[in-house]
Amino acid sequence: MQLHVKVIEARNVPAADLNGKSDPYVTLSTQRSKNKFQKTKTKKKTLTPRWDEEFTLNIEYVSDNVVIGLFDHDVIGSDDQLGLMHFHPHDLIPGVVDDRWWTMCRVSGVKKDPELHLVTQLVYKGQPKWQNLNLLLIDCYVKIIEGKDLAKMDTVGKSDPYIKLTISTDTTINWPSTKVVKNSQSPSWNESFLFWVTDPTRDKLMFKMWDKDMTSDDLMATLELPLAGFQVGVPQQKWFDFSPAKGVKKGGSIHMMICLAPSTTAWPDKPSIIDNFKDNKLKPQNMPKGGWGESLPRLPPPTLPQPGMMQPGMMPPPGMPPQMGYPPQGMPPQGGMMPPQMGYPPQGMPPQGMPPQGVPPQMGYPPQGMPPQPGMAHYQSMAQVPPQPYGQPMMQGAPYQSMAQMPPQGYPPQGYPQYPPQ
Repeated sequence: MQLHVKVIEARNVPAADLNGKSDPYVTLSTQRSKNKFQKTKTKKKTLTPRWDEEFTLNIEYVSDNVVIGLFDHDVIGSDDQLGLMHFHPHDLIPGVVDDRWWTMCRVSGVKKDPELHLVTQLVYKGQPKWQNLNLLLIDCYVKIIEGKDLAKMDTVGKSDPYIKLTISTDTTINWPSTKVVKNSQSPSWNESFLFWVTDPTRDKLMFKMWDKDMTSDDLMATLELPLAGFQVGVPQQKWFDFSPAKGVKKGGSIHMMICLAPSTTAWPDKPSIIDNFKDNKLKPQNMPKGGWGESLPRLPPPTLPQPGMMQPGMMPPPGMPPQMGYPPQGMPPQGGMMPPQMGYPPQGMPPQGMPPQGVPPQMGYPPQGMPPQPGMAHYQSMAQVPPQPYGQPMMQGAPYQSMAQMPPQGYPPQGYPQYPPQ
């Protein structure tokens, strides 16, 4: 890869000469080739130099540091260092033009931190520079599902397998790892991992299967997968055969799903084309360099609407009965008129739910606290006059005609004397 750097200007440059000025220039190199550096022209007698010069650094390893220094040129003696800074190329998004001010670390004896204005772009060799090429950053998603036909490593029992994996450009020692499955030659993991791919034509996925022991773990099998064999945006789910380690009879097979997709870091607002494969949304600032070692929680797939299922806000088609539920508040009723709302019955009218006139009364309990009147049948409808025995005159007094005239249950009637039987 190549890093294009344009050195624009500097500010807060310390005064290194007796005249209160400096003769600043900038050097650029990588940590692996620090003896082969490039530098800008020297600007005479200024604390606000401007260069507008372009440079190209060859980046062989993403883990290599870029070192930039700010110096004051002296005619006699060695030049004075005014500031120093370094950054990792993998902190930059490949193909994206990065234009910003960098704060440099001041050296001993300097009172303030100098600042340097740089425009940088990390690209593949042969790519045009100073153009935003967001598709160059690729995310690699790996889901380790299960294994079968693994080697028996323990004298008593089977094996305690787990898998470590990484990307070939990652130089860290601690590889992300699955959980350990105890005493199994057909383990099940269902764990997902995320890696940042800088060059899918050269990078490889590297797997190592280990057997967990009390003392030291034993290497069971390995696998290297060149990412050039995967198409961006097309997930591959299959069984991958591992190569057995030295002294191991068989390597076994691992069921995995692997997919390359345009990075969410480069396109933070673009939904991924493999959202069903990604188990979680990862924030770019939380994505570690080189790999994601934690297992991601698995979320259920969204429920798709079935044919004929009404969605919120939709009107039912002609001929379909309306859905049960509360009527919408403040919205016009479906079908024309609003049906009458249930509520309290009006005063003086028979309560709703009572049998109409002429229907035989239903058996039930008499009102609590009120003994039935002699010669009267139990009230079946509080709105009806109780039937009188044949041949008997009408009882004195008036029965209750509505619920609004009934006294509360549990209390004797107020103001009504008890009449003797007729």
